[in-house]
Amino acid sequence: MNDALLDSANEQIALRRWQGFRVLAVDGSTARLPNTPAIADYFGKPRGSGVPLARFSRLHDVLNGQTIQADMVPYATGERELASEYLLFSQPDDLFLYDRGYPAFWLFAFHAVEQRHYCARVRQNFHSEVQAFVHDGVKERIVSLTP
Repeated sequence: MNDALLDSANEQIALRRWQGFRVLAVDGSTARLPNTPAIADYFGKPRGSGVPLARFSRLHDVLNGQTIQADMVPYATGERELASEYLLFSQPDDLFLYDRGYPAFWLFAFHAVEQRHYCARVRQNFHSEVQAFVHDGVKERIVSLTP
């Protein structure tokens, strides 16, 4: 239903883009669920917790205010795994934005395989090239990261 709604809305409006790209942000969260046996069996409980949790993920078109896809899955499903699934249904002119919880070399490689663009915020300790960039104090630089 979401796809049909988006298609209909997109026929009525001119979609905003940045430098020709549809800008898509990926974000996730968790939520506590009612502690019933059926819910706990399906969604799972984190180690040391007595409460079932669900993992949420959303693919959002930033410039047009549209949620492209939203998922609620068992807690054990990783955010990166959900993000990688969004790539399978993306378009060549999509630009994915990731916060610092998402960067992983396998996810970057999957973008290369699918020929998709991305921008990821990374932690300072993610890679020695990132640490050198921060230490040098420059505002921008293109670097190649080797896993």
